[in-house]
Amino acid sequence: MTARVAVAVFAGACAGLALWLRALVGPPLPPPAVPLRQATISAEAVATVVGEVRSRRPGKVSALRAAPGVAVSLEDPLLEFEDTALMESRAHLRGEIAGLRASAARPPADRRIGAADAGRNLRLAALRQVEESYDLARKDFERWRELHEGGLVARVDFEREEREFAALGRRLQEARASASENVSGAAASAAPKADPRLRRAERLSERLARLPNTFVVSSPWDGTVREIHVRAGDQAARGTLLATISRAAKPLLRAAVEGLHGIVSVRSACGVPGPLLFEISDETLVLASPLASTRPGDRCRVDVLMRE
Repeated sequence: MTARVAVAVFAGACAGLALWLRALVGPPLPPPAVPLRQATISAEAVATVVGEVRSRRPGKVSALRAAPGVAVSLEDPLLEFEDTALMESRAHLRGEIAGLRASAARPPADRRIGAADAGRNLRLAALRQVEESYDLARKDFERWRELHEGGLVARVDFEREEREFAALGRRLQEARASASENVSGAAASAAPKADPRLRRAERLSERLARLPNTFVVSSPWDGTVREIHVRAGDQAARGTLLATISRAAKPLLRAAVEGLHGIVSVRSACGVPGPLLFEISDETLVLASPLASTRPGDRCRVDVLMRE
């Protein structure tokens, strides 16, 4: 019992001594504050995506409507072209129409055929004519397809030509079936219908005559022109690289911080208060632009806090 009392007395004495020492020394001191200073640096907005603009159809460059370093918006003109494909199509159609008109003025060959084999020869003549019409129509249809892909004719007009070309293909099958028959009475049903080539060629020629002789290649997005890869007078084929444009999507701010060590926070950027997230790599500070309207090439002020 005496030993327990002695231990309790000793513990109380130690606790009292600890309280006396704490009162004598005082509370623990806080860690010393790190001196900070503010600095202002200039940052430039850069694009994270660079896109290419290529020619969709051939042409001759007649004028440059933009230059490297210029900011452009969606649909702003970049280059102007002489539409050489359109001019070639017009010249080809003029020659084709002249040939079809001359052919229509000549009497058909089957008028000089004797009466003995008239039925059979009529069917063969009809087949030859439909085959010739089909071969020419196939070339015309391919031309319509190219013009449609190049944006020179409307989709509804192309689909009408597609239906007419398909109908001509069915006529060719019917003519081949009729030519293989031995029944003399089938000659009348195999007689060719009116040749539609001249009407189709004239209609296409009239449509192409109303189109302008030049076309403009426009910017497909907002951004800044980095480089123009052609010059006035150059002949550009389909798929030729015309320009590269830095897209304005997802702009970043970059600022050189060489000699500025110990940056601890970004207080504001472009007038937008922070703190803002940032990274430092190769003595370059990088952060996302806080403004959606920032475009590549823009500059703005960035306020940072750094250690002394």
